[in-house]
Amino acid sequence: MIQALDWRDFELMVDLIFAASGWRRVSAVGGSEQADSDLILEQAATGERAFVQVKSAATPVVLHDYLDRFAASGLDRMFFVCHSPKGRLEAQQPGVHLWLGETLTEQAIKAGLFAWLIEKVR
Repeated sequence: MIQALDWRDFELMVDLIFAASGWRRVSAVGGSEQADSDLILEQAATGERAFVQVKSAATPVVLHDYLDRFAASGLDRMFFVCHSPKGRLEAQQPGVHLWLGETLTEQAIKAGLFAWLIEKVR
């Protein structure tokens, strides 16, 4: 179902997952003004700030480009969210989280978005 989402709804779903997890968005969602990330989040309890990149499809080259952008950002965490990776995506850096396939699905379900997903793909 996630793969059937329009890119705008996919970005919205990711925003909803983070909101349900206690993160607060401190930027717009996507857009050309944010070349390096789709979301900037803040965790109110810890003060951590996160860089989120959402891609329907991505290759290892794309991931490594965003890892470099994250390294230059000065933020605490990076979430790279992709429902259809092209090739093996891996990142071993501290503070970097890859949400691919099953992990992404689990996060959507934990956030209570199953009914929302069904409605969006109808």
